[in-house]
Amino acid sequence: MKRKDRFKTGTKVYEIAGRWEGSIVLTPVDGQDDRCLIYTEGEIQELIQNGELFRETRSGKALFGRKIANLEGLKELTQSVHRKGEIGYEVTKEVTLTNDEFQQFASDLLQDQPWISPEDGGSNKKGGVRCIRVTNKETGERVLVNSEGYQYPRYTALE
Repeated sequence: MKRKDRFKTGTKVYEIAGRWEGSIVLTPVDGQDDRCLIYTEGEIQELIQNGELFRETRSGKALFGRKIANLEGLKELTQSVHRKGEIGYEVTKEVTLTNDEFQQFASDLLQDQPWISPEDGGSNKKGGVRCIRVTNKETGERVLVNSEGYQYPRYTALE
């Protein structure tokens, strides 16, 4: 979790403002409210699992290719199309991998991944794609994954 990440609870939206003595400080986005929330990272995870707190998703546009074998193939596809075929996307889950883990993932995008569940992926109400953002912790390189109900990255895009 990092600064500016947003969470919803009921009708209120909170943003991570920073840390205080090992806890995470959530401040309300609405300027009318001045009540902050302070939780440990474990407590936030528990609230998310219990459905009391929801991570706000982010959206944008990206080119998705079907069954791309590796990161090099995805880069070639992205360069050749030059923004044609972009569709909207909504990030519903974020996964951060070490450089070694990311390189292993990127070398064979058709492999099942333990962090992909069958309910990940699909379409959102706006006609866009629901996806997972996979980030290389060391380089910041990001790949978007839409599994369409499978456990491997069936559709992938560069972000």
